[in-house]
Amino acid sequence: MSILIAVLILSSVFPLLRSTSAVLLQTTPAEIQSSIEQNFHEITSVDGVLECFDHHFWTHAPGLYVGTFRIRVRSDVEEQRVISYAQQLFSGILCDLTIQVEKEDWGLTRL
Repeated sequence: MSILIAVLILSSVFPLLRSTSAVLLQTTPAEIQSSIEQNFHEITSVDGVLECFDHHFWTHAPGLYVGTFRIRVRSDVEEQRVISYAQQLFSGILCDLTIQVEKEDWGLTRL
């Protein structure tokens, strides 16, 4: 009888450990992975956007997802327009999003 109880307890603990470890390790949730990839494809198709990189998405709490990524744009692009578009795309998926925009010639020293 005690072995049966132990098996029941262990069978209910493993799913909890799996979901808790995914939150603590800040892994990208599988349920939003395809939406993230689709949104990145749409963002990179915007005129002036060169690339999206250094992305990280994770679960903040069950059902609440957050993320951050960087966008590199041409030097003539209005950053706020790109940020606004990206936030609209991710608004249905994420509860918090941080975007860093870098201009194409950022970091180049001009004399």
